[in-house]
Amino acid sequence: MTGRKKIFSFIAVMVIVFAGVCALNFLTHYASDDYRYHFFYSSSQDNIRWLSGIGDIPLSMWNHYNLWGGRIVAHSIVQFFALFDKSVFNIFNSLIYVVLGLILYLHIDRDVKKWKPLFLILIYALMWLWIPQFGTSVLWMSGSCNYLWMSVLLLLFLLPYRSHAERQNKGKWNGILTVVMIPLGLLSGCTNENGGGAVIFLGILFIGIWVWKKIKIPFWSIAGILTACLGFLFLIAAPGNGKRESIGMIEFGELLRRLRELAGFSYHAVFIPGVIFILLFCYIKARKKITFWQCVRECAVPISYVLAGAASVAVLVMSPIIAARSWMFAVCFLIIADGILFLDILQNFEWSMTTVKRGTACVVIVCFGIYGAAFLDIRDTYRQINREIREIEEQKEAGISDITVTKFEATENPYNAFSKTRDLSWDREDTFNVWMARFYDVDTIGIYAEDNEE
Repeated sequence: MTGRKKIFSFIAVMVIVFAGVCALNFLTHYASDDYRYHFFYSSSQDNIRWLSGIGDIPLSMWNHYNLWGGRIVAHSIVQFFALFDKSVFNIFNSLIYVVLGLILYLHIDRDVKKWKPLFLILIYALMWLWIPQFGTSVLWMSGSCNYLWMSVLLLLFLLPYRSHAERQNKGKWNGILTVVMIPLGLLSGCTNENGGGAVIFLGILFIGIWVWKKIKIPFWSIAGILTACLGFLFLIAAPGNGKRESIGMIEFGELLRRLRELAGFSYHAVFIPGVIFILLFCYIKARKKITFWQCVRECAVPISYVLAGAASVAVLVMSPIIAARSWMFAVCFLIIADGILFLDILQNFEWSMTTVKRGTACVVIVCFGIYGAAFLDIRDTYRQINREIREIEEQKEAGISDITVTKFEATENPYNAFSKTRDLSWDREDTFNVWMARFYDVDTIGIYAEDNEE
C-alpha cells in the first residue's frame, strides 16, 4: 500500500467512526446529572443560578469538591460544555472517541510507520463491542466526561512510560517531559478513583520493568508518579466524598454483596478480552518453546496493563455503588494488552494476513448489526423525549407551571444513554425532577399516573 493510499485509508476509517458515533450523540438528549451541571454548584437551593461563563467553573467546582466529590477534572469539562448548545459537545465527544482509538494503537505499537488501517479498524470494532455500558460511558455527557475523556487523559499520561519501556525516548526530551508530566500527573491522579489509582500502579510497574531489565529510570517518570499521587490524594480527600457516601468499616455481608457484584460485572465486561489474552499468552509460550517465567519476562509490558486493569476493578470494592461503566479503564488496558500480544504473534510467526482480514471483516459485520439495533433504539428514545419537551413547552405556553409529561419507555439497550440513568418519576420532589424543572424554568415536573410503574 502506497503512502498516500495508506493515509487516505486511515482518514476514511476515522471519518466513518466519527460519523457513526456523532449520529448517536446527536440522538442523545441530556440525561440525569447533565441538568444539574448547567447550574453553579452551591450549597444553597434558594439562589440557584445558571452558569454565566467559564469564569464560574473554578468556584463552582470548588463547591463541588466540598459538597459532592473530587472528580473536578471530569466535571469541569461537563460544566464547560454545559455553557454551549449540546451540538458542540456532540461533535467534540465524537472526536475524542476517535482519538481514544488512536491512543490505544499508540500504546499497542509505538512505531506509527508500521501502522495498518486494518488494525485500526479492529481497535475501533473492539471498542464498540467491549466498552461497558456504551451509552453511559460514551454518549451520556456526564458519563462520557468521567470515563471516555478521562481514559484519553490517563492514556496520554502513560504514553511516555510505554515508549521508554522500549528504549525509544531520547535523553534530550527528558527536560521537556518533566515539565509536561508534572501538570499531567496532577490531572491524571485527580480523574477518577479507580482510573487514577490504576495509572499510578501501572507507572510503578513500568519502573519495575526498567529496574528488572536494567533500563535507566528517567527523572520525569518519578515526577509523573509523585504528582499523580498528589492528584489522587486530592481526589479522595474531597470533603464531599464523606458527605454523600458512608465511609468506614465494611460489614461482612456488605463486602460479600460487593464482591458478587464485582464478579458479575467483571464476567460481562472483561471475560472475553481476558480469555483472549490468556490464549495469546499460551500461544506465544508454546510457539517460542520457552518456560512460563521466560514468557512472563517477554510479555512483561502487556501483563502490566492487565494487572493495572485488574487493580482498577479491585478497588471498586470500596465503593457502595458499583456501575458497569467503571470497567472502562480495565477494558482499555485489556485492548492494549491483547493488541501487543497479537502484533507480537504476527511479527514472529507466519500468520496469513488473509485470515486476519477475514476475521476482522466478520467482527466488523457483527458491529454493524449491533450498531443498527442500537441506532433504532436510541432514535426511538430520542423521539419520545422530544415528545416530553413538546409537552413541557405547550404547557408553559398555556400558563401551567406544574408540568406533567408522558414518560418515555424504558430501554435495556446498553448503547442507549437512558438505559442506566435516572429519569422522571411520579415524585415531583425527586432530585432529577427538581433539576429538570429548573432547567425548563417551571415549578415542578412529573409524569402521568399511568406511566408510573411503581
